[in-house]
Amino acid sequence: MIFKYGLPSPLQLLNCAPKKFQWKRTVQIAIYKYWKEAIISSGKSYASLRHLNIDAYNPGKFHHLLDINTTNDPTRETTRLAIKLKLVTGTYILQNKRFRYTENETPICKLCDHGDETLCHFLLDCQILEPIRRKYFHQIDEILQLISEENFTTLSSHDKIQIILDCSLHYPGLKGNSENIVKLDAICRQMSYALHIARYRSLDIKRK
Repeated sequence: MIFKYGLPSPLQLLNCAPKKFQWKRTVQIAIYKYWKEAIISSGKSYASLRHLNIDAYNPGKFHHLLDINTTNDPTRETTRLAIKLKLVTGTYILQNKRFRYTENETPICKLCDHGDETLCHFLLDCQILEPIRRKYFHQIDEILQLISEENFTTLSSHDKIQIILDCSLHYPGLKGNSENIVKLDAICRQMSYALHIARYRSLDIKRK
């Protein structure tokens, strides 16, 4: 353990024994540092986590995407958060993924029948979901004006997706708990959930 976590050697400890509290604190810091670096390094090797700000990870603390205690209704936000986390970690099943693992499936979007149902298509392009999307895009644009004076509608598709999924990766200079980032996260979480519900309702109607 001493060598793994870069702690002082046994000889050093015998020659200069630290106090109990000091030693406990030294060990804790070394373990936190080791696992933070290991988890961040490992996380960056997964393409499915490319939209997640892994550098914001700190052992013993919530990632800012999980912080819903600032909302008025944490119970409802928990349901919304589950969908947002699936999207940001690449585990939300869209047609382009279902097609890879299921026979007789197609990657084409079953809502609009135009183009493959990718993450970009679901969040930005599907015309069936456009009325819902437009409502939230306006709110996102208002907050972006306060953060950076950027216009959401003129950003690239990549930047739009990044802001929707984890805006702290697009604005690395802002802390995840800053007021505007919290507001932006909440709106994007609501939009993701609204798109999810609209998608499943539309698919149910088509099946019937």
